[in-house]
Amino acid sequence: MGNALSVTISGTDAETVPQIVAALRQDPVLVQQVLGNGHTAEVDGQLTALAGDVAHPVWLVLVQAPAGLAHEDPTDDLLRQVHQQLQEPGIYVVASTVGIESVETYDVPLDGTDLSLARFHTLDRAHEILGQDHRLSAAGEAALTLEVAADPDLELTDRQIHQVTDDPIWVAVTESEPDTYEEYDKVDDPLTPVVVAVATALVVAAVAWRLLRARAAALLEPHDRRAPSGTEAATSSTPSPETLRGQARTALKRLDRRLRKGSVDPAALDEAQGSRDAAADLVESDDLLDVVGALVLVTIGYAATRRGGAPYRPCFFNPLHGEGDHRAASGQGGPTVPACRRCAADVESGTAPDALVVARRGRDRPYYEQSTVWARTGFGSLTDDLWIDVRQVGRR
Repeated sequence: MGNALSVTISGTDAETVPQIVAALRQDPVLVQQVLGNGHTAEVDGQLTALAGDVAHPVWLVLVQAPAGLAHEDPTDDLLRQVHQQLQEPGIYVVASTVGIESVETYDVPLDGTDLSLARFHTLDRAHEILGQDHRLSAAGEAALTLEVAADPDLELTDRQIHQVTDDPIWVAVTESEPDTYEEYDKVDDPLTPVVVAVATALVVAAVAWRLLRARAAALLEPHDRRAPSGTEAATSSTPSPETLRGQARTALKRLDRRLRKGSVDPAALDEAQGSRDAAADLVESDDLLDVVGALVLVTIGYAATRRGGAPYRPCFFNPLHGEGDHRAASGQGGPTVPACRRCAADVESGTAPDALVVARRGRDRPYYEQSTVWARTGFGSLTDDLWIDVRQVGRR
């Protein structure tokens, strides 16, 4: 078991980082009402119990954002400041009203990037279970993070995830809790690949299934590898290039830390480093698809450091959905392609999948109907070496 924690709520009026740190020294779980989802006392008590199940010390902060945080990665900045002043080992889990949850580990035998990636996949599954009409609150995401941290394999079953998603204290109530995702959009820089959790805010398909079937067979044939002229704009429901750029920058930092540790299997090092370098070249692009590509490349690179060579393939229909760990027909008589659980189910039922859609020449179109390296490779879902394909076309 981890540290023994008090259930008593403290620090409810803490407004500065020093005040937050002082409150944490009295109680390592700090939940202010603004992020208590209407059940602050119960949330605090439950998170305290979950923290006690973790084999390492836990420092959990759910607070109103103090003034003076960095514009880029404000919640990550808050986490770093808390650690710098607290100077205690453990798992730090921090969320505020201007950011998506940030997670890091210090001086404990648990890699922060491993935990972040496992958390991302768990949250993706949780939001899939909840559906479009509900989402986890900041406290709910923290609860799942602690559940993941307590599991020796960093992998929860659907039953364990349901224990959180089925409890109303973890499900966001829009009227009583600020939407931290909307607030965070104002600072244009969400936290992790994981993140990866905003990255999973999905776009609405703008074409009929018959159009996908008519075009899908051609998608697997070689395309013109030149980048499209002009900048492709996102549709109103697609994350902006600035938002995705923030995710990719943060993911690059985490991959860099992973590579600097020097513990990567030599057989995976070329792919990890190559993917990292290709992503770095693309991350500042004004083109939406390039920025999405940067985010996917970082994810591929990081996965290579953990899987011993097993490739990461994103969902073909929308790489922002996460891993394509299912298969779906690409069209009538065409081959199957990697797909996330939801897109595979949509295709099976004859529904148009939730594709990544961009505005091009006055109309919304799925990315895979365009002549780009991203369409030809399916953002890595159709190729083993996305970074090589990207390098060969000389996109930057």
